[in-house]
Amino acid sequence: MTVIVQITPESLTEEMLSRFEAQIGKCPNIRGCYLMTGSADYLLRIEAKDIADFERTHKEALSRLSGVARIQSHFALCQVAQRQRVPTMAAPQKMLNPDKRQVSGCGSQGEKDIITM
Repeated sequence: MTVIVQITPESLTEEMLSRFEAQIGKCPNIRGCYLMTGSADYLLRIEAKDIADFERTHKEALSRLSGVARIQSHFALCQVAQRQRVPTMAAPQKMLNPDKRQVSGCGSQGEKDIITM
């Protein structure tokens, strides 16, 4: 079963974030951890065999995380879709080449886009 857990830390200091992320890395049932914008600062994807397995993870790992103000769990009813990871695109860094009058920027997977002016 998949459980999505929202975590709200007590504070967002660099020290607290580092400590929290180190603690998260020690729990094998946590299959993904994302630093988010919005109402919860972290989103965890937890895989558990059943409700008892998740309860164990909650008692032995989640409830022992230091510096956490709020934990909210959401149980997935079914998986609608799953896709392979899509390559991310870095923020474009445009450079003008005065000799060739071309602008290049970063494209997906580190490839350069060349635009002729």
